[in-house]
Amino acid sequence: MTAAPVTHDDAEVLFAPLAHLPRVALAVSGGPDSLALMHLTAQWRAARSDGPELVVLTVDHGLRTDSRDEALLVSRAAEAASLLHVILTWEHDGVDEGLQVRAREARYDLMAAYAHAHDIGALVTAHHLEDQAETFLMRLARGSGLDGLAAIPEEGSWAGLTLLRPLLDVPKARLVATVEAAGIAYVTDPSNIDPKFERGRVRSAMETLAGLGATPEAIALSAKRLRRARAALDAAACDFLDSHAETSAAGYASVDAGATDALPEEVALRVLSRLLATVGGGMEPV
Repeated sequence: MTAAPVTHDDAEVLFAPLAHLPRVALAVSGGPDSLALMHLTAQWRAARSDGPELVVLTVDHGLRTDSRDEALLVSRAAEAASLLHVILTWEHDGVDEGLQVRAREARYDLMAAYAHAHDIGALVTAHHLEDQAETFLMRLARGSGLDGLAAIPEEGSWAGLTLLRPLLDVPKARLVATVEAAGIAYVTDPSNIDPKFERGRVRSAMETLAGLGATPEAIALSAKRLRRARAALDAAACDFLDSHAETSAAGYASVDAGATDALPEEVALRVLSRLLATVGGGMEPV
């Protein structure tokens, strides 16, 4: 069965969280997922009388000989959509076994730096349903607990920059159908299916898992329910801290040890984690 492109009505719902923001950046790599994000967001914004100013950011990672061509492909697509496009270049000393992790961190660092320098408060990425399922499986393989298995949140942060992921419930096939229906050229990153990388191995196993009933939709639904459970536990920890803990600007905190002992272990661990984060200068546990 052929997947249907994302519709205008779909986009109205998906991008509603962006409507109140003055400026947002779109992370676009040249793949079908992020190009669909750019195309849909541009159409959504053009149909509105108000909404954010859009800036498209592409990181030329220099990991393949054609990476600059891919960045320029995005530039042409952004120009066709009347969007400002900026290419950021990652300077590095080569690749190693930690390539994908290092590249991801470098991309986010570069985009966050640009956003802070240009008064952009949020970065929108094209993470989709299959990304969510794959992340869940990779963390399951590591024995992750609730926080890890909650997988990718709809909203996160990086270096003080808000990250928004409006397409998390959208299957990749619909994003591909969207760019193909719009006649937008895209590229495919061969590392996405390379078995030497963890995500490539997980991706190749998805069809087998789907045959057992563990479809991307089912896995992503589990991750969503775990995020809901995590939110409830976080709320319980915050309520406890409001009633039983004090923090000082001098850099220390105190908590009622007796009350803490009576907490369920998972809530107690979250209380401790939040206290440590606060004393350490952060608002949330890292």
